[in-house]
Amino acid sequence: MNKGEKVVCINDKWEPWVFDTYNQLPEKGEVYTIRSVRPGRPDLGGGAAVLTLLLEELHNDIDFTHIGGDELGFKANRFAPMSSIAMERHEEEAATI
Repeated sequence: MNKGEKVVCINDKWEPWVFDTYNQLPEKGEVYTIRSVRPGRPDLGGGAAVLTLLLEELHNDIDFTHIGGDELGFKANRFAPMSSIAMERHEEEAATI
């Protein structure tokens, strides 16, 4: 995933605390434009850091608990590139012919 790329949200199931922390959240099926791709926090279980996205269409507060005070982002695995979604739809349509 790269800056400027269109992505579609494929997972908008949020933990309850997220609604109190974020100003704006992506919605499943909606298309967004990547504003920035960056490493996120490691998982609480000690796993590796995941990629997070900032989106042109959504803006949130600064995460003051994160070193550097970056804007709150979203895990990249909540999104799929538009090109892959378009390809899946094309394949589904071709299978019904």
